[in-house]
Amino acid sequence: MRKKQRLAFALVLVLMICGLTGGFSMWTAGMNIVQPFGPPGSPLVRFIIQQGETTAQIGDDLVAQKIISNALAFRLWARYKGLDHNLQAGAYELSASMTIPEIVDKLQTSSPIEKWVTIAEGERIWQIASHFAAQADLQKFNSADFVKIAQTGTYTDASGKTVSLASHYWFLNHDKQAGTAAKFALEGYLFPDTYLVPEEYTAVDVIQMMLNDFGAQLCPGPSNQPDAYLSNEQQCEAHAQVDPATQKSIFDLLKQHYSNADGASMADKLYHALTLASIVEREARTHADRQGIASVYYNRYLVSKGERQTSEGGVNHLQADPTLQYALGTPDQPWPQLQQGGSTYQLGAYDTYQNPGLPPGPICSPGADALMQTINPESTTYLYFITGKDGATHYASTYAEQQQNINKYGVG
Repeated sequence: MRKKQRLAFALVLVLMICGLTGGFSMWTAGMNIVQPFGPPGSPLVRFIIQQGETTAQIGDDLVAQKIISNALAFRLWARYKGLDHNLQAGAYELSASMTIPEIVDKLQTSSPIEKWVTIAEGERIWQIASHFAAQADLQKFNSADFVKIAQTGTYTDASGKTVSLASHYWFLNHDKQAGTAAKFALEGYLFPDTYLVPEEYTAVDVIQMMLNDFGAQLCPGPSNQPDAYLSNEQQCEAHAQVDPATQKSIFDLLKQHYSNADGASMADKLYHALTLASIVEREARTHADRQGIASVYYNRYLVSKGERQTSEGGVNHLQADPTLQYALGTPDQPWPQLQQGGSTYQLGAYDTYQNPGLPPGPICSPGADALMQTINPESTTYLYFITGKDGATHYASTYAEQQQNINKYGVG
């Protein structure tokens, strides 16, 4: 009886809003609106609710997926039940054999079987692990396992065998930079994005999901198999992303801008660009700044290798403060503020004030824009930049120009 009363109430709402009155036929039509769209035993289907989606949009999506027949009836019942205030975005299993009140109740009272997790640009391994660990429904995810896999680039499969992720992803087969192993083998490769994560995912599953997403930035596979080309470099190159500005593929741009002097393979060249991109991501916040700052660090990179000549003797090193913060960082304080000038630290391989060339590896996960700016850096003569007190970034080709900018704009 209770179920019939709820259906009847939903019908009354529909009739009142639509201005419908009287008549058995109208009542019958209204009852049909809230009854199941499909026959009993209709299969469960995966239904995704995007972050920030309204009940009106959800109703339209339910109709499009043939789960319900009337979006207005759904919206009215959802409004009556206050679904907007109790809805978790994610993936649910729904059936066309469910009534509209049953669907609304499920969306309101149950947890999604897949949860959205957002990883921001510029975060390092410890921070990424904490975002997934914060999701209580991901009960099989272990942050310590995640950090260990990210550090070693390997995991233990169900049979107890140690598996190298480089055997599945060609881009992980790069040589060491600075002659020293990076702190984390996967730093920089875990792509920052918003992920829909199944509740049964382990640390291995999450890492593979993120590596697949990184690979899709290079060579997206078909819609039903986005990771199709990631184990084979030649296949990846054959299906590479094309930069719309130049109409060149990412592979062509890497060959153009990164010589064989410190790494002949495409995995090496990509690793160099990714390392620069991670520094740019920590320094810049806008597209324009990523363009300009990427140009500065790329020029310094060329100077440090002797591939570009300059009269500026003080820039034969990258001199990037974020690499010092990376070396000093801890899980509790991943990006500590520097307490003194960068040149006064002695921090080993990640000290880009003391060591020429690139640090051992990326220092964070850069986003697509930062990566593209270092794969295809803007051609300038810039070797310096400051963020002025006016909030703008100012560039200089010589130290004298840099000092003029400091005197004019101050340092923000």
